[in-house]
Amino acid sequence: MNLKHKLCHIALCLLAIVGAALAGCSNEDTSGRNFPYARFAMSASSVAVEDEVAFTNLTEGGSGSYTFTWSFGDGNGSTDANPTHIYLEKGTYEVKLLVDDANGKSTTYSKVITVTEKVVERGTVSLQWVSSTNLNQIRSVSPALSLDGSRVYINSEDHFIRCYNTADGSEVWAFNMRNDVYGTGTSGNSHATPSVGADGTIYIGTGTSSGKLFALNPDGTVKWVAYNDPEKGFWNKGNAAAPYIGPTTAIERGNYVYIANRGSAGTCVCFDKNTGERKGFVTRSGDPLAGPAGGFQTDVVINPNGLMYLYCNTYGVAAVSLSAFAYDNTAAYMSWEAVHKNDTKCSGASAIDAEGNFIALVQNNAMTNVVCITPEGTVKWLCPITTAGITDQGGIVIAPDGTIYASMKMSGEYAGGIVAVNPDGSLKWHFQKFENVSSAPVVDRSGNIIFATEAGNLYIVAPDGQQELLAVDMAKVIAESSSSVSADWTPGKGKIWSSPILSDEGVIYFGLTNVADATKSLLVAVKAGGITGPATSGWPMRGHDARHSCQAN
Repeated sequence: MNLKHKLCHIALCLLAIVGAALAGCSNEDTSGRNFPYARFAMSASSVAVEDEVAFTNLTEGGSGSYTFTWSFGDGNGSTDANPTHIYLEKGTYEVKLLVDDANGKSTTYSKVITVTEKVVERGTVSLQWVSSTNLNQIRSVSPALSLDGSRVYINSEDHFIRCYNTADGSEVWAFNMRNDVYGTGTSGNSHATPSVGADGTIYIGTGTSSGKLFALNPDGTVKWVAYNDPEKGFWNKGNAAAPYIGPTTAIERGNYVYIANRGSAGTCVCFDKNTGERKGFVTRSGDPLAGPAGGFQTDVVINPNGLMYLYCNTYGVAAVSLSAFAYDNTAAYMSWEAVHKNDTKCSGASAIDAEGNFIALVQNNAMTNVVCITPEGTVKWLCPITTAGITDQGGIVIAPDGTIYASMKMSGEYAGGIVAVNPDGSLKWHFQKFENVSSAPVVDRSGNIIFATEAGNLYIVAPDGQQELLAVDMAKVIAESSSSVSADWTPGKGKIWSSPILSDEGVIYFGLTNVADATKSLLVAVKAGGITGPATSGWPMRGHDARHSCQAN
């Protein structure tokens, strides 16, 4: 017997011995595991100080007879199977469960819970209306107003864009962007924000796996749709490619519509606003077919001189002049690129200041910075945010006096809230909230800052960053209202991951996700004392204005 055959023989013998041993073992685990498999669920992953959180044991396997040792991360614990706990200090805690079975076998499992500060309610809001129909989860999007302000549009995770009457919140129409009648299938999530063109056309993208761009007439009918068509739609090096449409906005400028995308399409594409046919695309300098690796995810923004700024996931900030588009289905090379290349990410919506500079949030490792980049592609200044946590899909707005406001999330011991930066790049103040601000704020005509949090709270802060004018739990407002859907809502069970907009009449619109049941989410319209319309200069809200033109005046 040669060596190869001997080794095979030995291996077969060992397998036979192991098999016999396993056959002789007693398996007391009805789920097929000899060891316990610790798991638990929490009633919420984020709670406020003094709110009760319930932990539900989901352990399986082992002998089926368990003892439990819970550690809540704040020095307290329990031996109950399904305990409850109240946290008295804000912060982030690791909850651990140790499970022992009757045979002495053990396993552990852990989850992180965020504890925010207790909202001390200040001021009042007047609930104008909630939408007459429910939406699905509303993530990273912002509503948009029609030209005359009589309609408001919003997108949600079910790939529907809905139109509501701003007078009473009644639904005017709903359009299913997932309908396969309009080209190939749409898949993934729906995070894009609608915009409104000069003739009232609504532009909206959808699909983070296989996406499309729609142009809808004001009555909700289709004007055109662009999808993965190598001749007229999204493409990659001459071939059809399904675009990844993330938390971005398609914008109209002159006769064209521009939308940035990532994934295999990985570029910014220009379409004829009347026909929907592709007219141009952005590529890396020197390569007529290749879009930048990773593509673009955040909103395209355009300065007054027609310079388009983009942020690429891999190649950093880039710019291209709109005049570089030949509009004959050829490439528009980047004017410059690779500013802040290889930073961890650019998060949230960006803005243009009074000098045409690009203002954005960039996160390098664990440090978040506000950066100002000139039209020539040089960094004018960089402001490290050392007092706050991290940034997410909120963004930047700019007050008429040039003050820059950025939304922040918590991170460990660092608070979230709103950070104010002076026009020279120095830190002005940080309005701290131990809550996650994942939407862009709004600046009104008096300089007040309106923002919302993932805990479902709506805030208004005075321009000095010291005086809190409003703090309300919007889920509580609806639960205590006379609305027909009030029974669907529980205080503390709302989430605002939707950047608010402000109408000229002082109405604040935003999407409110129902944490208990995302299919019962709503578009909400409120008024708050002292709030008029948006600031008339600067960059007062995400996308610059309530139509999301994404371009400076």
